[in-house]
Amino acid sequence: MNKDLAAWIGETVEHIRSRECGIVIEFEGNKLLVRWRSNGGCKWTDPADLAKVDVNYTLYEYERNALRTAGHHVLTDPYYAAGGLAEEAGELLGIIKHEKYHGWPKNPETKLEELGDALWYLTAAAKCSGFTLAEVAKVNIAKLHKRYPNGFTLAASRDQDE
Repeated sequence: MNKDLAAWIGETVEHIRSRECGIVIEFEGNKLLVRWRSNGGCKWTDPADLAKVDVNYTLYEYERNALRTAGHHVLTDPYYAAGGLAEEAGELLGIIKHEKYHGWPKNPETKLEELGDALWYLTAAAKCSGFTLAEVAKVNIAKLHKRYPNGFTLAASRDQDE
């Protein structure tokens, strides 16, 4: 990694931690797209600044990097992977609950970490079941397009057969 890129990444991480910006993660096909969301005055809203680094990250790249950190038991025991996914979802719910009902300050960094942990366990659960994240994403989008061909509406959600 060149020094300019490493410096830009370090500066960007500090900027996120300062809560001046948040990041938005989206899926497009088999790519995981990361973009900056301005919270007013964010210097990364300028496309020229965004162009400094390729922020596209494919599901395959994520999966490859995530699975190298998983022990054999994680990749062969679907109960372990599913249990971890449920646990991380519960941790995220706990953070949101405390913010909403207990007056805790909003903490986007912690939510981002919990979402990342959930994605890690989702990756492991997919692998245990013989699927890639790209396959999971494609099947899910196909199901959603079938269920909501014109986009989500309350009426369409009430008229489901499932």
